[in-house]
Amino acid sequence: MTHTTDTQLIELTIDSIGHEADGIATLDDEKVFIPYTLPGETVLVERPQSRRHKQSKQLFLREVKKESEDRQKPFCPLFTQCGGCSAQHMTPEYYSTWKRNALAKTLSQHGVETPLADTVSVPHKSRRRVSMSYKHMKEGNFILGFRRAMSNFTIDIDTCPLIVDELNALIAPTKELLHKITLPGSTGFVNITAVENGFDFVWSPHRKIPIDLSIIDPCTEFAQQHRIVQMTRAGKEIIFKSNDAVINFNGVKIAMPPSAFLQPSIEGEHALVNLAVDAIDEYAPNATRFADLFSGLGTFTIPLAQRPNSKVVAADIFSPSVEKLTDKGFQNIKVEDRNLFEEPLDADELNKLDVVVLDPPRAGCFEQAKKLADSDVKLVVYVSCGPATFARDAAILMDGGYELEKLTPVDQFPYTPHLELVGVFIKR
Repeated sequence: MTHTTDTQLIELTIDSIGHEADGIATLDDEKVFIPYTLPGETVLVERPQSRRHKQSKQLFLREVKKESEDRQKPFCPLFTQCGGCSAQHMTPEYYSTWKRNALAKTLSQHGVETPLADTVSVPHKSRRRVSMSYKHMKEGNFILGFRRAMSNFTIDIDTCPLIVDELNALIAPTKELLHKITLPGSTGFVNITAVENGFDFVWSPHRKIPIDLSIIDPCTEFAQQHRIVQMTRAGKEIIFKSNDAVINFNGVKIAMPPSAFLQPSIEGEHALVNLAVDAIDEYAPNATRFADLFSGLGTFTIPLAQRPNSKVVAADIFSPSVEKLTDKGFQNIKVEDRNLFEEPLDADELNKLDVVVLDPPRAGCFEQAKKLADSDVKLVVYVSCGPATFARDAAILMDGGYELEKLTPVDQFPYTPHLELVGVFIKR
């Protein structure tokens, strides 16, 4: 794939692979990075000669001249064009080993050494939410899809092998709708989530335009034809709503606000909850006092509240989610609208608890980890989507007297560098 007519072609041997799935080689005594390559391969790469690209350590793959035995044929025809996946060229065995080794290295850099439990993986066609960008071309064409790797250019797609069939079926009609209601030259993105009773649809144009009948009428027709229960602009301005978007946590139905956080797959959500519940059953079976911090809509709060004689504190910064959880009226759940980054639970609050479950965003929970390290909480279950910040926070907890008893990787984002973790910490 040629990126510019002014390029230099170079033959290299790939020495190793990085945590972002790029092959690493040496050129002029410096490390360079080549996507979609594997250790031991001989490759022909191109380095654009512009000043900007000369300063970059990222080179572009032109040809694999000698293939690794760990290479496989990608299952998506858009792999290397679409930027969604970076590791489809790896065999399943190599892929699993690479991801676990990258995690172990990240942990080690923070002084966290622990055996890893078997990785829990989600299947293809399980992702229930999707974010796609669009561009209404000035010549009239319309593009809806994912960003090209290392680019802001959108790759037009018809289907994705990792999302649920129901979302794939919506791509073509969504493209048709947006082509109709947007003007040439306009851009934006859509977020669509498959929920229990249909779909939540969030349309976010980059330029704000009046929502009048020329938009409301086609959107209403689209929504009624395709089981869209709520459609908003940027998650705030309602365009269409026939009902709440409903999700199900352990048999309890919760109304999902537009743009609320939700685990990307039902299978991944169940895996994370089961790992947390299993840890409690093993290490604190008689616990009754719980906190679910960064609780969102209650992924962990609900199963905690269903335990015998339990009392649960659920805290999160996203007010709409807090309100929906409050609306369920659980007598044993105390819901707090709280910024845990600036106002973490302190030692007095924590020492009233038996178990704390944490599920922070990728930034981790540095301040809350420091408070926990000084507390007497017996069991902390830390669910993380950011291995580097997990390692940082784990080191804080371990310095405070916790032992990392168990660590389980959960691969909710197949064929990407992203990995979720469930860490079980015991206060000795």
